[in-house]
Amino acid sequence: MLVDGVKVGNDGVHCPSGPLPFSIFKAMIGVALGWKWRCFAGILTFGFLGIARPGEPLAAFRKDLILPRDMLSEDGGIAYLRILKPKTRFRGGGRTQHVSVHDHEFVLLLDSVFGDLPPEDRLLECSPGAFRRRWAAGMQSWCWC
Repeated sequence: MLVDGVKVGNDGVHCPSGPLPFSIFKAMIGVALGWKWRCFAGILTFGFLGIARPGEPLAAFRKDLILPRDMLSEDGGIAYLRILKPKTRFRGGGRTQHVSVHDHEFVLLLDSVFGDLPPEDRLLECSPGAFRRRWAAGMQSWCWC
């Protein structure tokens, strides 16, 4: 349902009906970090700046992530995330795809959040439903609804 250009979800949360504005992304990162949801903030970063589908970084492990420290780089340049089962793998998109984050500040955030995780750990231990509930809580916390 659309109300004044804003989609109202089943849970009553108002969501932008088009692409997510950068200011809302940054606000959600701030909320997530303020609530100590560091891994959630990292997944949001890959979703927004890496242009990934939400489920793709949710399924990723630390071994799928390449940070500047893994490349022995000191400049904090780029972070890469390997997507093992992309949605487009059967439509000519490649069986393995990669997303990248080039923004220096957000690469540093990703490094601080995920850098010390063991390779076999998931980047975020939560279901898609739990991720949606965190998103809804964050949106409601700063009166977007």
